[in-house]
Amino acid sequence: MTLCGFNPRITGIGRIAMGALLVLSMPIASDAGSWGNSLGTVRFEVTDARERIEREIDSRLLLRVSRVPHVRLANFGWVVKVLERPVGENAVNLLYHSLAWHGPYPTDIMAWHVGERVFPDDRFLRVQGHPYEIRITLSDIKVTGTGENREFVSGSVDVSWRRIRSTGAGGSAR
Repeated sequence: MTLCGFNPRITGIGRIAMGALLVLSMPIASDAGSWGNSLGTVRFEVTDARERIEREIDSRLLLRVSRVPHVRLANFGWVVKVLERPVGENAVNLLYHSLAWHGPYPTDIMAWHVGERVFPDDRFLRVQGHPYEIRITLSDIKVTGTGENREFVSGSVDVSWRRIRSTGAGGSAR
């Protein structure tokens, strides 16, 4: 079995080096108690009718929160992105630790994730290659429905950002 492109022909010290590289690229947790002053915060209700909410983090970075459309559910979810300017058609979300990632990620604010407790209500993510950290905080969230057919009824989301000393890789949903 291969895992994330793991090559079974790599043995010995190569395997140790690959393991160390994987550990170093893993999310790094922030401490909510040491969050300090944020540079900005976007607050919205999970039932907000807007398709997109954007704020400038700095002259090179854009925070974008986009509604996730669903055929039957009006308030299915949101996704948080940090994008480099100029924002092109194939812009990369700098909150992802890997371009090969598939599946739920802490940047996703989906009603079914909340209902299943996939991620905590307080999430911290590093902006890859830039000295910023993003904090996503869900408050008083209520959902209705079951499984992947859940939708938001009420609650709010705060997305905040702050400068950090290191531009190291990783982020955490703790």
